[in-house]
Amino acid sequence: MSKLHLPCLRGNIGDWSYFSTVMKVKDIVENKRIIRVEESPELYSENINEMLQRWLKASRIRQIKNYILTHEERFFSSLIVAIHKGEPKWSDFDIERQFHIEGEELESEEVEFIENKLGVLTLTGDEEIFALDGQHRLEGIRKAFESNPELGDEELPLVFVVHNNDNKVRTRRLFTALNKYAQKPSKAELIILDEDDARAILTRRIISNHTGAKKLLW
Repeated sequence: MSKLHLPCLRGNIGDWSYFSTVMKVKDIVENKRIIRVEESPELYSENINEMLQRWLKASRIRQIKNYILTHEERFFSSLIVAIHKGEPKWSDFDIERQFHIEGEELESEEVEFIENKLGVLTLTGDEEIFALDGQHRLEGIRKAFESNPELGDEELPLVFVVHNNDNKVRTRRLFTALNKYAQKPSKAELIILDEDDARAILTRRIISNHTGAKKLLW
């Protein structure tokens, strides 16, 4: 695979360093630059103590594919991907000390912070990068791109972390944290917020026109 230069923010949370960027759909999908765990002989394991991903659900993949192909207002949260092999390069932006925002000169400490966080992440093409959180979205994106290659120039948000295959427990713990503490909206909240489900929209109209009906949601 060819080199790919990505505009990037670098940050830290807990004992994890991460890189937040955007990639075009075609750069994600073509040549499988980003893979699923089961597509890597080295990463994949049927041993339940070493598995890095849950099993795929075909129905979920179809749902995501259809969403991408039929919604102009489509949007996704960031895919969390882990770098397994290769040596991606980080290059800081060199910002001049006389740096202004809206006419105001920034303090040197602020400039140093920006310089340390803002840069370019270069993927050499030798990496093995797998979806840690978002494998269903990845597969749905692949299927949608097959149906409509014009999606290739759309840009998706990604967060990169580094995986150490000698310490799978650390990566497994991160996967669990990303999913264990994420809470889906309740049925009542979906009725209040959903703008695509006809039943939710109709329910809101009924509630809006009947005093006291709001209590039925809670």
